[in-house]
Amino acid sequence: MTDLINLDAERAVVGAVFSRPDAMAELADRLPPEAFGDRQCRWVYKAMLNLWNKSPRVPADYITVPAEIVTAMGGKSEAAVLEFVTGIATEYYPGYGLDAHTDLILEMARRRTLAEQAAGLVKAAHDGEPDLDAALTTLRQRVEAFRPVTADPLSLAEQMESFRELTLRKWSGEYVEKLATTGIKRFDRMMAGGLRGGQVMYLGARPSMGKTALMLRMASQSRSVFFSLEMPKEDLLNRLASTLAGVSFDIAMDPDLMIDVTTRDTLRSRWLDASYEVQTWPLTIVDDVWDTAGMRRIVERMQQDGAVDAVYVDHVGIINDRIPRASLYERTSEISHRIKRLAMDCRLPVVAATQLNREVENRPGCLPYMSDMRNAGELEEDAHVVALMFRRQYYVDKGMVKEDPDQDWIHPTKGDPSWQKVSINLAKNRNGETGAIDLGWEPRAMRYHEVAA
Repeated sequence: MTDLINLDAERAVVGAVFSRPDAMAELADRLPPEAFGDRQCRWVYKAMLNLWNKSPRVPADYITVPAEIVTAMGGKSEAAVLEFVTGIATEYYPGYGLDAHTDLILEMARRRTLAEQAAGLVKAAHDGEPDLDAALTTLRQRVEAFRPVTADPLSLAEQMESFRELTLRKWSGEYVEKLATTGIKRFDRMMAGGLRGGQVMYLGARPSMGKTALMLRMASQSRSVFFSLEMPKEDLLNRLASTLAGVSFDIAMDPDLMIDVTTRDTLRSRWLDASYEVQTWPLTIVDDVWDTAGMRRIVERMQQDGAVDAVYVDHVGIINDRIPRASLYERTSEISHRIKRLAMDCRLPVVAATQLNREVENRPGCLPYMSDMRNAGELEEDAHVVALMFRRQYYVDKGMVKEDPDQDWIHPTKGDPSWQKVSINLAKNRNGETGAIDLGWEPRAMRYHEVAA
C-alpha cells in the first residue's frame, strides 16, 4: 500500500527531531510508531521515542539513534542503519510544519488501517459468515488509535471560566441540562435531578427482587433503549401494560382464566386500554443483541435521529462479548470497561442490572452490601452509582428471616391495600448523597409505588 504512505511527511518528522530533539515533547503522546508506513522511518522514530522515554532522556542524533536501532535489531545491519539515519539527519532540517506533517502521517495510517480491515472483511465474507459486530469493534479500535489530537488541553483558568459561564446559564434558566429522569422523585433528587450523560449505574440484586420491573419503570420516563438479554420483548411489553393497568400479568397470557366472565372482560379491557397508552411511550426494547458492540451500534444509529436519552441493560451477566482466555473476573471487568466507554463516548447514562453473589443469603438479615459485587469484576470501581435492592418479604417467604410487619410491609393510607416494602440503597453516588429509598411493591401487577419519606 505504498500509495497510502506519505514518505515525505514521515521523513520530515524524523528529520525535524534530528534538527530539534525537544520536538519529541510534541509527538510522544500524539504519534505512535505504528502510524509510520515506511519500515525504516518507523524504526528510526521508534528509536527516538525510546531514547526520549529513557531516564535521563537521551537526545536523538545520528550516533544515538543508529545505536538504539542496532540494539533493538540484535546487532544486525549496522552499516545499512547508519547510512539511512545519517542520510535523513543530514538531508532534512525542517523545524516548521510539524503539526501538519504529523496529521498527514495519522491520516494515512487511518486509511491504511481501513483498507487492511476491509480486505480482512472481504476474506471473512468469502470464507464464511463473519462476526460483523466483532469486526466493526476491531475496526473502530484500530482506526481510533490514529485519531489526531485537535488541540492542547485547556488550562485550569480556561476550564473554570467555561464551567462558571455554564453554571450561570443554568441558574438563569437560559441553559437546561439534559437529564434522564427515573420518575422516582426521591431518587432523582438524590441524583441532583436525574441521570447524566457519561454516568454508569449498576443496579444490584439477587434474583426475583424485582429489578427488571424497576428498570422498566425508570426507562419509561425518558427516551430510552432497553436491551433485554434475559426476557423476550413480548414479556416486557406485557409487564408494561399490566403494570400500567394495575392487573395481573397473566391476563394477557392465559386465555382460560378461572374467574367469572364479567371480571375477566373488565380486566382485559383495562389491559387493552393500557397497551394503547404504552405504545405512545418513547421507549425502545431490543431483545436480539447480545454484546456491547451491537448495543453501541444501535445506540449510535438512534442518536443520529436524537431518539435516545438513556440506555438500560438487563443484565450484565448475560452479555456475550468475545473475550478469549479470560477468567470470569477478567471477563466481567472488561465488559464493565466497555459499558463505561459506551456511556462516555455516546454521552448517555447507562443503567445496567447485575446479580449479587450468594453471600447475601448467608448473612443474618440477608441485607446486600457493595462487597457482594466483588466477584463480578470491576463493576463497583467503574460505576458512578451503585444501587442495591432489598425486599425482605422475599426472604420471609423462603423461611430465611422472621416475619416483621413493620419491616416487610408499607401501609399507605386507610383503605388502600398494603404493599411489600422494597428498599433501594444508593450505596455509591459520586455526585450526590447516599442512602435508602423505600418503595411499595405490588407483586400481582409487578408495580412500584412511591411512598412518603
